Amino acid sequence: MNRKTCSKIARFRISSHNLRIETGRHEKPKIPSEDRTCLKCNLNEVEDEIHCLVTCPSYSLFRENLNMIARKYIGNYNTLNNMGKFKAIMTSKEPEVLINLGKFLLQADV
Repeated sequence: MNRKTCSKIARFRISSHNLRIETGRHEKPKIPSEDRTCLKCNLNEVEDEIHCLVTCPSYSLFRENLNMIARKYIGNYNTLNNMGKFKAIMTSKEPEVLINLGKFLLQADV
């Protein structure tokens, strides 16, 4: 995995990214966390890490390969709820899952 991909994963894990859940707290006046909804879709959900990685339809094309790899390496992936899928991907030690997580984050530019 190249340095840029590793950096994207690390920044996503420590919440040093461009999702509104983080950027909204730096705006003046500060946006309440429950009002930091995603501007890329109409689900009216807070744009946080789970929304980005699992549910936002705007990232669905980028997510296809990640989901395919996750189903291959995470046995019960299809039966997990959104939080479970997020945790399974984020805690995976499988190189293919990590590589595709990095690709997703680079493509989604978060």
